[in-house]
Amino acid sequence: MKKILLLLTISLFLITGCINQTICNPPYINFEQGCCLDNNKNNICDSDENLIPETQEEIPEEETVPVEQPEEETVPVEQPEEETVPVEQPEEETVPVEQPQNKFSSYYLKLGDSVDFKGNQIKLSAMDQTMGQMEVILEINGEATAFYSTNTEDIFKNLNVSITKTDYQKMEAIVAIEEPTLGDNEIVLIKDQDVTFAGYIITLNDVQKYDENIIVSVNGLQQRANIVEGNSKIFGNIEITNVDGKYRKENYQRYAIVKFREL
Repeated sequence: MKKILLLLTISLFLITGCINQTICNPPYINFEQGCCLDNNKNNICDSDENLIPETQEEIPEEETVPVEQPEEETVPVEQPEEETVPVEQPEEETVPVEQPQNKFSSYYLKLGDSVDFKGNQIKLSAMDQTMGQMEVILEINGEATAFYSTNTEDIFKNLNVSITKTDYQKMEAIVAIEEPTLGDNEIVLIKDQDVTFAGYIITLNDVQKYDENIIVSVNGLQQRANIVEGNSKIFGNIEITNVDGKYRKENYQRYAIVKFREL
């Protein structure tokens, strides 16, 4: 009897429990004495899931690429030009300097060579070296005369001659020739040559070796004088000046540049 009563009690309890249970329709589920929403069907109330901290994915740091900034263009600022006031300089007076005119024509001659200069035939006929002095023998229009290689100018008749370079071993010489420029009343007077001036006959008798003095006679041998180079002598009413005497060895023509002046 007791067993029957116990079974009845248990059955009654179970029936009562079933009668009090809430029925939840999906997407709701039973929770405690009611229902709660379970959209993702994981048997956990969605309201409770919001309380569970979600595991946040670690977001990789974004790599920052440096961006090149364009260089700032600097525009030059023009500075105003400082006005300069020109200072007038006094004009320097220029004195014209006379340049020597080189009218020489140079010729390279070997022994026996000839050259024509304005109708004059010049030939290198010999070279002689004695006492350290080089002597060059030129034939000018067939007449021989000696010149010295001292770079000084010598006059032979109507030519001005200068020996600028010599080579005794090779028997060669450089000869410069020009037409002489004479001053007023200057002439080239050759030994034993006569010239008439202001009614006087003047003769060059000789040119001496030392100091190249000249010996002249006027009107034959009536008046004879020795004139030192650079000096003058008076004969009657004329003055004779020895401008430049040119001594030559025997057999070679001697001459002088002589100037005449009527008093």
